Amino acid sequence: MSDGYVDPETGEIKVPSEPGTDVEVVGTTDLVPAEPNRLAVLLTEMKDRAETDPEQISREIVNRILQASTADEVLATGDVRHARELLGQPILIHSIKLNESDYTDGAGIYMIVEASDPDFGESFAVSTGSSHCMAQLYRLSELGALPCKAKFTQATKPTKNGNFPMRLEPA
Repeated sequence: MSDGYVDPETGEIKVPSEPGTDVEVVGTTDLVPAEPNRLAVLLTEMKDRAETDPEQISREIVNRILQASTADEVLATGDVRHARELLGQPILIHSIKLNESDYTDGAGIYMIVEASDPDFGESFAVSTGSSHCMAQLYRLSELGALPCKAKFTQATKPTKNGNFPMRLEPA
């Protein structure tokens, strides 16, 4: 009986599954059932929460202008940087916002990250449609872990489709 054990509560003989097939480690002591399509479910939930109201986006732009404290900030174009432009650069992530994407491929959503340069304090917005990055950012927000210092990184090898997956790492 080296392949199994007796459950002390029920007296049943239990046979363990292959490692990693029936649980997912999410903390040092917490275990939850593994969900094979967890990312797909998460992205669907996030899409349901995505904002599509152009009026709201316009109000936010006006609000940012009205909160500016210098002429340069007032005249800044407010361009959104793409996460790939910031690879390896430490940033301080303050908040995230989900937006519905106009693109037909991919997850159907993208995130705008309100961030700043941790050394100089310059504020800027960053966009990402990377599923991995969005899942990380979403979870950081859910955990109340923002603001958070991190950096965007990219795989050195492409996937079969020629993509270079991105992720966030501690900075």
